[in-house]
Amino acid sequence: MKATQSKRLTALIVAVGVNFAWGQTEKRLPDGDPSWRLIARSDLIVKGKLVVPLDSATGKIQLADPDSIGYGWVTLRVQVSEILKGEIEVETEESLKAEKPLLIGPPGSLDSRIAEAIERIKHPKRLLPTNEVWIDYFVDRSKRVGFGRDTLPKVILPPTFFQVKAFHEKEVIAFLSVGEFYFPRYFFTENSPSVIAAAQEKLVRDVKNEINRQKVIAADFPRSELGKTDPLDELVKSLIDHKRGTNTPPCSPPSLIDLEDVQPNATPSIIRIMDDRRPLVSKFIRLPIKEPHCANAALHYPELVVDFLDALLFKMTGEYFGRSWDEKTNRSRAKSLAGWRVYLTYSDYFQKHGRLPDEH
Repeated sequence: MKATQSKRLTALIVAVGVNFAWGQTEKRLPDGDPSWRLIARSDLIVKGKLVVPLDSATGKIQLADPDSIGYGWVTLRVQVSEILKGEIEVETEESLKAEKPLLIGPPGSLDSRIAEAIERIKHPKRLLPTNEVWIDYFVDRSKRVGFGRDTLPKVILPPTFFQVKAFHEKEVIAFLSVGEFYFPRYFFTENSPSVIAAAQEKLVRDVKNEINRQKVIAADFPRSELGKTDPLDELVKSLIDHKRGTNTPPCSPPSLIDLEDVQPNATPSIIRIMDDRRPLVSKFIRLPIKEPHCANAALHYPELVVDFLDALLFKMTGEYFGRSWDEKTNRSRAKSLAGWRVYLTYSDYFQKHGRLPDEH
């Protein structure tokens, strides 16, 4: 029985040719207009008036910004008129889960003020004005292209400062992701000109339609035709269970060396079973993931099975949504799960019709 299972699992794994590169895929789905990927990757999408910190005398940006991360970073403020996706967060997941002590003494007393101060240190919140979101933006971030003698001059990554400045005090749509640095901070979702755009009526309507469609796809996926299990699911699950670290000695930690070579036709099975919040038995599973705009692969340590599978899917397809293998938050896990379900649905539709939904 064990020999048969071993053969079946071995058949699931194929050697990948030398031309395979992390984060690449030959048959990439089109992006759509608006970009379904950008919407799936965003934690927060808002409509509102953008305020750029400009010097009133010179019109130049003010780089000395005490509210942002450090020199070179500035705080862009969006006075939100409508939230299209997500919610404005001011407290980290860990802080929200923590048990909050009752205040000592009557309100305003010394004991009460001391307790409040301690609470702010232990469970910090970002104090934002009502109906505002602040974006940490690095002014004209750049990167070198190539290595060694082949290095080219640095290129400016979008959105550029000229693009951002052009929207000063205008109604925009901003596509944002959140990072937990002491408290939640918002950044543009990706290095793309599309992360900020004029809030034209058609764009707002199209973005709302795509958000709603993705919500329905993610919620209904388990009951959909694509969500039904097939014989390959159990084989993939058996392989994943083995790679959780069961019966693996601590001195020989499992890795992605063999799992990264899973056949592409196993992608639907991995997506169907990826909502698995079991902790990995081994805490030393190394994931040499190459990030976008990053020349060298960094090492990450996933905590749950879903983190592991998210990384595996990225290495197989070149797509990513929540990067839960790095962020390791429930927010990123939910976003990854929803994004992969949308990806599978759109891949199936594109294969059958040669286009994305709503494209003509």
